[in-house]
Amino acid sequence: VAEHYGYKSLPNGQITHRRAVMFAKRELYWLIEDTMSGSGKHTFRFFFHVAPGLEILPKTDGLSEICGKENESRLLIVPLDLREAPVIEPRWFSRDYGAKTPSLAVCWTVEAEVPLKIRWLLVPICTNGDTDARLALVERLRTATTSCQNGKR
Repeated sequence: VAEHYGYKSLPNGQITHRRAVMFAKRELYWLIEDTMSGSGKHTFRFFFHVAPGLEILPKTDGLSEICGKENESRLLIVPLDLREAPVIEPRWFSRDYGAKTPSLAVCWTVEAEVPLKIRWLLVPICTNGDTDARLALVERLRTATTSCQNGKR
């Protein structure tokens, strides 16, 4: 868990960003929870930067798939609390000081009052992995987290 206070002087009110990351070792996925606290209505932008040479494939319900071209491994980025499609934006990547290489980022934009909590799943699919099983895991986790939010669990 980490927290930072870099948004204390925003004109619409101050924001504190807290991030928690949990790794589910048995099922091989990460759950990221971003919590914004403070006051006011704000525009939040959530970026997942992608290294050069990887391909971004937007899917349904806001899900994005990052594909490795060399070994066909993939990563699913799944917003649990958003269904909007992300935007692919040009960014920069740097392996060394002073070196910049064009790259891309997957970006979701949310306008909301705080407090705000947005959760993300990062689900790897190994080379020759069972894509249907990984997508079934995503749906099971989406259903479980929606049920928890609605007080059904």
